[in-house]
Amino acid sequence: MVQRIQEIVAKYEDRLRQMQSVPRLSYGRRLVCTDGAPNGMFLTCLFCHHELAIQFLEDVGLRLFFLVT
Repeated sequence: MVQRIQEIVAKYEDRLRQMQSVPRLSYGRRLVCTDGAPNGMFLTCLFCHHELAIQFLEDVGLRLFFLVT
């Protein structure tokens, strides 16, 4: 289970790095921790792109329910 989530995080890290709107980090730092866990910068950049964030949440198994009023 953990390995699957780490693979999904790595996939989305690559997708974020390809976007021009994501800032480049200094000193070769990554958007995730050394163990592959998402950190604050990863989550911030991810949730700035709503469609990508929704896809990420669905990929890791979290379902979103929207109330339409």
